[in-house]
Amino acid sequence: MKIFLVSFLVLLAVGGCASTREPLRETTKIIIPCKIAPPAKPVFAFSTATKETPTLDKVVLLLAERNQRIGYETELEAAVQACQ
Repeated sequence: MKIFLVSFLVLLAVGGCASTREPLRETTKIIIPCKIAPPAKPVFAFSTATKETPTLDKVVLLLAERNQRIGYETELEAAVQACQ
């Protein structure tokens, strides 16, 4: 009986050493400041319009400002993606 108990304990000890576990890995994000300067905000076309500006000219200025905003937003998106 004593031999059985000793052999059981030896098998139990060897069996515990034989188990393969993967080591635990912990990942942490490191915050790095972005070194890209944001694009300068342009002077938009419609900001030059006054009350006396004819309506057709205001429409032309608004269309020009739309193109300016699309370009500015594209530059901003590129700057944000460069920082990620």
